[in-house]
Amino acid sequence: MTQSAAGWTRDRAELIAWQVLVWLAQQPSGHDGDTAPFREDRGLAAEDLLSAMRRLRSEGFTERPDFMVADETWADVTNAGHVEAQRIEAARSDRSKRAIACREALLDWLYENEVGPRPSHYPVTSHFLGDTRAYFFGDPFAESEVDRAAAFLKNQGLIAGIDTAQSAGPVRSKITDRGLRLVEEQGGRLYVPATSTPSFTNVIHGSVGQIAQGSHFQQVQNLGTDPEALRSALEAVAAAVEELGDDDRATASRAIATIEDEAADGFPEPGTVRRRAERLQEIAERVGTAALTSAVGQLITALGPQVLGG
Repeated sequence: MTQSAAGWTRDRAELIAWQVLVWLAQQPSGHDGDTAPFREDRGLAAEDLLSAMRRLRSEGFTERPDFMVADETWADVTNAGHVEAQRIEAARSDRSKRAIACREALLDWLYENEVGPRPSHYPVTSHFLGDTRAYFFGDPFAESEVDRAAAFLKNQGLIAGIDTAQSAGPVRSKITDRGLRLVEEQGGRLYVPATSTPSFTNVIHGSVGQIAQGSHFQQVQNLGTDPEALRSALEAVAAAVEELGDDDRATASRAIATIEDEAADGFPEPGTVRRRAERLQEIAERVGTAALTSAVGQLITALGPQVLGG
């Protein structure tokens, strides 16, 4: 299926195609292929469903039942379609990719609010949930996920906003100049594949061009630290902290960001890295989740005594 690899899309037909394909694949054996119940349950316009069904058929994921020739909204799922539906359902359960997708989609929505034909001054962040982008492979993001995404983007300087005591992130948000550059120069991707020396490729830290080239970890490699192991460890910690409470998640996210920034400069202040690593260890020991404990241990090993001392 022609789709956003990140799991979110601006294309309403693609969004509905994800949803209806999974719905069809879940129907019991002997289902006649009528998608009218799907359309009625969701209040879809007939032309929206028709566009999605044509998309699925063009990709080879559905075909018309033998007995139904005229109505294009009736469909049987092909073998390829069942495989695709299983892939979509599996992708929806990947928490780290889901969190990244929510951040990127929210940033893209705020970008459009800034530069589009009808700009909105500090739009209400939760209004994002009414947009086509507010789904992960067709499954809607929860308001809490959007709140965490907004907090992350603000911590990284990609958006600014108005905070309240009741939310982790800003309740009204505006993309910053740094966020604008990320969307325009990197397509809004927070993580991109390395193109040369293995490196942690979180493009929200440092120069987009430099990080995309993978060159900024060369000093880390010279210190005896494996850049690929460090990248994997930081990604594992970042994914694990998504399950923490608001305060611990914010503290851990700041610690991760500091370690990333220090790594980009070749660890000029190892004491700072050591203190941030100890803070992550303290959170892991107190919270006690297996994923976070394992990820922090992986990070400590990746940093090694050449950075942490001892």
